[in-house]
Amino acid sequence: MQECSSSTKRARLADEFINLVFSWSLEDICNEGLYRKQVKEIPEEHQSVEIYLDSYVYPLLEETRAKLASAMDGIYNAPFAEGLSTLGTARWRADGEEKIGKWKRRVKKKNESRLMFGNW
Repeated sequence: MQECSSSTKRARLADEFINLVFSWSLEDICNEGLYRKQVKEIPEEHQSVEIYLDSYVYPLLEETRAKLASAMDGIYNAPFAEGLSTLGTARWRADGEEKIGKWKRRVKKKNESRLMFGNW
């Protein structure tokens, strides 16, 4: 059996984290209770380095989810925005970039709005 180096293990863990975040649906991102039960108080002492690092996984996932939800809320409440592109990699998209497009908030009636996608 081949032993993994620490840098290989870190790269694998980073890939797992990224894959998990990219697997979230919009409902997951907006779900404030998604990781609530898994987030525990981090103890001051740990029995091993692995246990120490594991104690930060769910707090990091919850912080990432909360930041994404906040950013999406800011975009949703903005009067207009344009998504230029997402940069793909061989790992995420085979063909490189993906054009997203523009959107603009239009107010139809008081307290009613909708997002308009496309060229305007």
